[in-house]
Amino acid sequence: SLILEPMIDIDIEINTNEITLDFIHELWLLEPYGRDNHKPVFALRGVRVIDYRLVGNPAIHLKMTISSGDKSISGIAFGYGESANFNNNKLYDLAVTLELNEWNNRKNVEFRLIDIKEHHD
Repeated sequence: SLILEPMIDIDIEINTNEITLDFIHELWLLEPYGRDNHKPVFALRGVRVIDYRLVGNPAIHLKMTISSGDKSISGIAFGYGESANFNNNKLYDLAVTLELNEWNNRKNVEFRLIDIKEHHD
């Protein structure tokens, strides 16, 4: 039988080293986003989920940290709390959008997860 999976339009594949404040500032030049100008969707391939925890009330969302090479980045996965079962020895492919998080006068780039699957070469 045929299994149909929804497709996600990926704009570009990047790696964690490219996710910088300068990169976010360049993305701002593409704003405003709307129906005819969607927020860019990035693919991060072969990353490790090094930490995750449930957040929210009820706790149905995930706060995640991923890494590739020597760089890690944090993000949020809305509605993924139920499926949180990541293996530190496995690699994953992610579809994400990127945003700037400002907290206590500190600026960090964070991802917002759109989808995740196990990585296959």
